[in-house]
Amino acid sequence: MEKLEIHFFHGFLGEPSDWNSTINELTLHQGVEVHTHSLLDLYRSLDSDRSLQAAANKVQKDLLTSESTKKIVVGYSLGGRLLLHLQDQSFDKLLLLGSHPGLKESREQRLIKEAGWVEKGQQLSQQEWLAEWNRQDVFASDRSRPRRQFTDADFNDYIEILQAWSVARQEDFRKKLQSVGNKIFWACGEDDTKYRALSEEMKEFLPKDHVWLVPGAGHGILFDQPQDVARMVEKVATYDR
Repeated sequence: MEKLEIHFFHGFLGEPSDWNSTINELTLHQGVEVHTHSLLDLYRSLDSDRSLQAAANKVQKDLLTSESTKKIVVGYSLGGRLLLHLQDQSFDKLLLLGSHPGLKESREQRLIKEAGWVEKGQQLSQQEWLAEWNRQDVFASDRSRPRRQFTDADFNDYIEILQAWSVARQEDFRKKLQSVGNKIFWACGEDDTKYRALSEEMKEFLPKDHVWLVPGAGHGILFDQPQDVARMVEKVATYDR
């Protein structure tokens, strides 16, 4: 019997339990192992090099040592950007939700913007900072935003991750997507204006039937429509081409 592993990577400020609603909707059972991963734990496990590529190298090593015959890897937002750094031999299919392929320009402006968030993290209380973070335009169409409460150590590490794993520090992966597009699937919420435009652009690099829009969802696609996300995971897991 084929042994299938499905690995889930959450987004910035997230936690492995963010995937619980999606996992509970899965109808794949026999021969399936489900793994959820913590970005905080991954970041803390790194040595002096704490870049996205170093984190991806660690994930890749674990995937390659697995004895599973098939590996589906799913990433949301920052988790998806992390997975873009994997070499394609380490997975069978990749499903990226609300992810970014990399900036073409304006990297310096992005780093300045994130430095501003770091400064606010030193000036505001944690809850004030989180409230302001959630008021960003990218989340305006979300139906549901999870409430977060961190220890000081966790919050401080996420502030570090905001800088170390910035989209401004990753390369533009559009050409890579084109070269291994048959293994990659891309999705975002239909009401996620910014990422919907990126998804439309991805149709230039991926097969058109690998790019999906989910109705009734904003950027927080896994919170707004976990059942639809589960159906996408199942479709990717049983995709033959």
